[in-house]
Amino acid sequence: MPNSLTGICRKLVFTATLLLLLVQGGGYTALEGNDNDYFSGQKPAPRVTRVAASETMRREIVEKSNSALKLLNEFWENVFEMNNLAFRRPTVNWTAQPSAFYSGRNHNIYINFDQFISFIRDVSERTKTDGDLAYIAVLAHEYAHAVQNILRVENSTTRESELQADCLAGAFIAHLERLHLLEEGDHDEATLIFFLARDPTGTSPDHQNAHGTGTERVNSYQIGFNGGVRSCECGLR
Repeated sequence: MPNSLTGICRKLVFTATLLLLLVQGGGYTALEGNDNDYFSGQKPAPRVTRVAASETMRREIVEKSNSALKLLNEFWENVFEMNNLAFRRPTVNWTAQPSAFYSGRNHNIYINFDQFISFIRDVSERTKTDGDLAYIAVLAHEYAHAVQNILRVENSTTRESELQADCLAGAFIAHLERLHLLEEGDHDEATLIFFLARDPTGTSPDHQNAHGTGTERVNSYQIGFNGGVRSCECGLR
């Protein structure tokens, strides 16, 4: 099937799946006034139940996160090498602060462990899958902010920066598909987590913490997934 038709068909499938999943409703509520690159600029709404994870679940998530981080390091190191650019790996830390974010001040990614589990459970319940690609997508998005920082990408608004990070995350997840590491339902998980991380209705695109509507975030992810790093317009090929 031609690439253009493949992209159109995949977008139609994602859209149809999203409509079915969102019958259950819900999203995330806004977090105001933070200058970090939060995944959504938001935090889980009260409807997301935070239940302490078992040690087994914690170990499993840490192991999967480490595996995903290894793949992210390898992917971006190869991309930068292809572009004859120097690359420096970011460090990932667990944090008590809400959501997930990247700090350009120390080149660190911070992720709230309990909220990570909330993401997984929420997406898992909606998609009837294990939910693992949802938090890998979050990690890939924050890693993309590290990439932007290394490249000194200058976007005019926070929203543009966030949508570009969604695009770069999509390029990485397409890499996972090429490695045959994706399972049935993984696309649904990634699509849903980007949609759920949308801005509240009525948010101005110029708001200092705007990340994009659900449609914009999913579309940006799909652009990166279908077109690769080059399609994200950050100067890489």
